[in-house]
Amino acid sequence: MMDGKMRTLKAGAVALLMIVAIFLAIAPGVGAQNAVQPEFIYTNPGRPIKPQQEMMVIPFEVKITREQLAAGSEAGTVVATVTATPDVSWLTVSISPTQFFWAGQDDAAKQGYLSVIATTLAPATVQGKILISITTDGSGAGTVTYKDYTAQVPIEPAFFSLLSVTAATTLQKISPNGQAVYPITVTNLGNGPTKVFLDIKNVPTGWQVVTPAPFILDSTQQGGKNTKATVNVMVQPPYKFGHHNDLAAMKIDITSTHALDSSLKGDASAVSIMTRSQGMCTPGFEALFVFAALGCFMLISKKKKKE
Repeated sequence: MMDGKMRTLKAGAVALLMIVAIFLAIAPGVGAQNAVQPEFIYTNPGRPIKPQQEMMVIPFEVKITREQLAAGSEAGTVVATVTATPDVSWLTVSISPTQFFWAGQDDAAKQGYLSVIATTLAPATVQGKILISITTDGSGAGTVTYKDYTAQVPIEPAFFSLLSVTAATTLQKISPNGQAVYPITVTNLGNGPTKVFLDIKNVPTGWQVVTPAPFILDSTQQGGKNTKATVNVMVQPPYKFGHHNDLAAMKIDITSTHALDSSLKGDASAVSIMTRSQGMCTPGFEALFVFAALGCFMLISKKKKKE
């Protein structure tokens, strides 16, 4: 009796396997994942964006893939809606177009553009991101899943240095043994910490100049504390015997780089100064003049006493 039951079970199992095989042969797509999968591919600009100086255009493509659509299922017309949202306040972005369409068996890539602007508040070399979201829908037949997709587009602001340079005075008159001091005030209006250099050009023979060491200014745009500095450029004329009426026209060059990366060049400016050295110069004779004046004073004092 047990043998009869076993034969019955085996026969039933064989019949079930045959039914499943026939069903799969008739409907080979059953069990497959019926889905439309979008994809976002962008062209890397390969460089930082210049804050407030340009609109960066980034081309992109949206593709769709029909994944194992079962027999009797069709994707039909597919619509992909794309949104772009910056993750930082100093980026603005627009997208064109915002929707893409495929009909029938069309699966060609569709092209679009991101237009990106960075404001002056964009911190130099600090990366922001544009968050891409794609949702799909369609009018397909059968059971079809229209999938979503997300991506990120990194954006890095370029370093821009904007220096405000003012000079308290640009023309001075001094004696041959005097010294002219020119205060120069520099303010960093750029988007990153900036190292400032001062150099003086067109120095006449015999004149001496002293310029300050390089100094670092914080960014005003980033709310830094040390964004302004006043430094002195000192000029001294030749100290030679004789009467002088010398005029020296010189130029103070102000250049800059990023404080942490000297390869990132910044703003440059210049201030023209004129120094006139006028008067009598008697180097080495000052002591004699002092003794002579002292002698005259003593003689006059003695004469007054006698009177």
